[in-house]
Amino acid sequence: MSQLDKTIKKYLSTYAEPALQQLSIVQVSEFESVLVLPIFDEPIENLNRFLELNDPKKIVMIWVFNSPDNVQTDEQQRTQVSMNHFVGKLNAQELSQNSQQSSGVYFSQVNESLGLYVLDRCSEGRAIPAKQGVGLARKLGMDFGLKLIAQQAEQDGKQVSWLHSSDADVVLPQDYFNVLDPEGSTSAIVYPFEHHSEKGYEQSMALYDLSLRYYVDQLKWSGSPYAFHTIGSLIAVTPLGYAQVRGMPKRSGAEDFYLLNKLAKVGRVLSLESPVIKISGRPSHRVPFGTGPALVKLQEMDDPLSTYTYYHPEIFSALKQLLVTVSEAEQSIASADVLFHQLRDRMPTERAEYVISTLRALKAEKQFEHLSQKKTKAQFVQGFHTWFDAFVTLRFIHLMRDQVYPSVNLATLTQHLNSNGVNFEHYPRIANLGI
Repeated sequence: MSQLDKTIKKYLSTYAEPALQQLSIVQVSEFESVLVLPIFDEPIENLNRFLELNDPKKIVMIWVFNSPDNVQTDEQQRTQVSMNHFVGKLNAQELSQNSQQSSGVYFSQVNESLGLYVLDRCSEGRAIPAKQGVGLARKLGMDFGLKLIAQQAEQDGKQVSWLHSSDADVVLPQDYFNVLDPEGSTSAIVYPFEHHSEKGYEQSMALYDLSLRYYVDQLKWSGSPYAFHTIGSLIAVTPLGYAQVRGMPKRSGAEDFYLLNKLAKVGRVLSLESPVIKISGRPSHRVPFGTGPALVKLQEMDDPLSTYTYYHPEIFSALKQLLVTVSEAEQSIASADVLFHQLRDRMPTERAEYVISTLRALKAEKQFEHLSQKKTKAQFVQGFHTWFDAFVTLRFIHLMRDQVYPSVNLATLTQHLNSNGVNFEHYPRIANLGI
């Protein structure tokens, strides 16, 4: 048995959701790709789009109809009505669990190239704990998909390269599944995206879209290995990578951020240039983070052009100097104090002291008790970035914002971008802001 098989088998027997560990799945037909969609209070017409994907590959989709246990009754009922609609329309058959208990899992062979599994986590007695929310919904679907992949590989040796995760409000390109197999240590891919705003939300969508792209661009410029978009509808992971990081975090929001943060530590997260996924720009309170809540917040502002803010560019200049100092170390840096001395040599005095105080707040001295023991430069740099990950990077940025570089509005930001020769073609919606 290969290490890949052992890792996936261990995950499925130990870390997959218990209900799926116990479920017996009879493979109906072979498949080449898997797509998971968590679905909550979604219009039926949005879901019909996924059934119309015309792809030459054989696809399995897993729709997880879910309802948090604290939502309004009408939202739960609409979700269940939608699920019942597709179960009936597609003549989906329930997988047997035992004579006393319903499995809540249905299957339909929609057409020659598309099989659909429906997971019921929205009807009475099957609701998802609100604190685990969309994270648990995704995990249920991804665990189910991984189990299908493992069964197919064991039965006929056919490997599936990617386990895709998206959202029900997106429009997938026709060549969505036409991506190369993973190379080397790649653990995940992130698709490019375009936001399509609802009428009346164009300006808010443009401001928020800019904030997403600006943040990732600045991380990339700084030299961070965590410079990728963390949007749940854009992700595909390798089966091995998913098993290695013990699956999707069970959170009501930011589950995509924490999943990719873990995947970047076991392999490479690759940002694709195509094909492009179209994301719906609509207001929403269904999750605590992301596009929907951001649009609600922006629409409530009297003058978003002047009051909506972005991280100060100087924070990323400081971050870059820190990461360059680490990357240029000839060997393991002996202690945090040695790093602090090097930062004082490289930066203006005031900035260096702010960076050092921020690193102290992040417990850098304790981390260097371990990092200083790394035998080679490569091990040291890898160990540093394992600690200084996407979450710690964000904490660094927030601490620097709070103590020295407050966030700036659009006018100040664009002045800085202009002075540094930034190509505005990279920000496709910036023209809508009247700059």
